[in-house]
Amino acid sequence: MNGIAAIIAAILFSVALSAQDTARVVFYRNRDVKGSLRRTTISIDGKRVCSLVNGRFLELAIPSGEHEFAGPDKKKGAKLRVEAGETYYFGTRSNHERPFQLTDVWAIFPVSREQGSFEVTNLKPLDADDVAPEFRK
Repeated sequence: MNGIAAIIAAILFSVALSAQDTARVVFYRNRDVKGSLRRTTISIDGKRVCSLVNGRFLELAIPSGEHEFAGPDKKKGAKLRVEAGETYYFGTRSNHERPFQLTDVWAIFPVSREQGSFEVTNLKPLDADDVAPEFRK
């Protein structure tokens, strides 16, 4: 195998390996009047991933293993082990208790694959500007 062919083979192997070692995670926010003008900050393992807006979704590939998924309120998140090759859906909802509450009270919650894949079909992808640079495709 010549040098160029070896490099190409290594790149293809690396891409195939990375695809096998990642899980697909989809965060989404249904259209809703309640809290419609507010953004939902989503984080994975304490790192800000995006600001999710009304009627949008974000799909990411993340390494398999245990991860912590949270919104602005870290107490209303989920800790989950994700498996390579699997898809996981997380919905968000506003938990505002008063009409003019100034603090963001958003919950993030795991959703079944069937429900999540159906609900995402009615939403638009999140704009790249709303995604943290290290998580952009």
